[in-house]
Amino acid sequence: MKIKLNIKSILVIAIIGVLSLLVFNKSFAAVTGKVSVDTANIRKLTDTTSTIVEQASKGETVQIIEKDGDWYKVKYNGVQGYVRSDLLEVNESVAEATTPAPVEDKKEETKTEEPKNETTQNYTSVNNTEEKQENTATENDNSKSIIEGMYSTTADVKLKLVPLVNGNNIKDISKDATVNVLEVYNNWALAECGMDRGWLLYSKLNKVEETAQQPENNQEEKKEEEKTEEKTEEKVEEKAEETKQEEKSTEVAVQEKTMYVNWDVVIVREKATKASDVVTSLNKATAVTVTAKDGEWSKVKVNGNVGYIKTTLLSETKPETTTSRSLEQERQEVQSATQQNQTEASAQTSSSGLGQQVCAYARQYLGCKYVYGGTTPSGFDCSGFTQYVFKHFGITINRTASAQASNGTYVAKSDLQAGDLLIFSGHAGIYLGDGTFIHAANPSKGVIVTSLSDSYYVKNYITARRIVN
Repeated sequence: MKIKLNIKSILVIAIIGVLSLLVFNKSFAAVTGKVSVDTANIRKLTDTTSTIVEQASKGETVQIIEKDGDWYKVKYNGVQGYVRSDLLEVNESVAEATTPAPVEDKKEETKTEEPKNETTQNYTSVNNTEEKQENTATENDNSKSIIEGMYSTTADVKLKLVPLVNGNNIKDISKDATVNVLEVYNNWALAECGMDRGWLLYSKLNKVEETAQQPENNQEEKKEEEKTEEKTEEKVEEKAEETKQEEKSTEVAVQEKTMYVNWDVVIVREKATKASDVVTSLNKATAVTVTAKDGEWSKVKVNGNVGYIKTTLLSETKPETTTSRSLEQERQEVQSATQQNQTEASAQTSSSGLGQQVCAYARQYLGCKYVYGGTTPSGFDCSGFTQYVFKHFGITINRTASAQASNGTYVAKSDLQAGDLLIFSGHAGIYLGDGTFIHAANPSKGVIVTSLSDSYYVKNYITARRIVN
């Protein structure tokens, strides 16, 4: 009898043990969640300004440790951190944290402003596995001074369009290359390398001492070429300015007389040059009063306006006009005009009035300095400049160059007209006509006018968008 009771006791204890194990396993089974946005930032602390320690893409699974207010403490790729709860899809309840998250030491790192939107555009790259592993570092190397200046690369790195491990690659940069760092943000450095500018992992850079002798390599040669190009461009601009001054001095007053426009559509310009702003346009047989001559231009008064017209586009006798022709016929006749007038006539028929106003307004800011992140005349970056100009006309476009590529409607490069938005790799500008565009180029040049045939912009041209009609 005593032996039977012992066996029953053992069975009862075994059953209780099995049930306890089941309850224990269920209680400690890992709760998971799926990322519901393109990219979710995993941060060091429960704060949108805290350091990003890892990123997870849409559909990926993260292990949830506990809930802390509006945040989940998670584990992903061996890294622990916090994700906002509205960025994950979780089907099970999660226990609240019993202790508050640690307070971040303000001296730990130098923070820069971060976009409030937690999600980022899901850029793709060919191969970013190695860089993604490198980006799991939670803080910058404190032994480095986070300041602007020249740095050298400690390994082969990729220059990124945006400070993300899966951002588009601009170019490959070899080890020991010299780059100019403009800003540091969460272990990423905004750097210039030759004519290219983008983001590099800051952990792959070493500060170059000012007294150090720079190696005479391809980077130095590129810098010398850039300096030569800048000097050449400055000389060209100075020469153009001298030419304008010489042209101004050739204006000679004449006895006022009435003349007539002898082309279907003629542009009256503010100054005696094709690059000048448009005052108005006149139809064939319109009478104007000529008051002066300036080289191949005539200064005229018409309808309360004063401006300049090519003398060859005027005649002393009133030409005959027909009213039965369609606008398309008139356009064809203008396009078949003489070579001297062909470029100007083409520009007149392809440019909208509002587009010309956009160009005229943009030209007012020539010479303004370039400031990264700048959106006002006190300092523009490229997309900040384009956004500011169009905003003046009540037109809202996106903030960054890559995002502005989705504004307006597509227009072929062969069909560009004044006022069109030009998008390059990591850059933006506004087309002025005659193969030129205006843009906030870089810190050394500011807002300038550049030829669209420039080899750098030919190579990096992406698309054009029609913002105004």
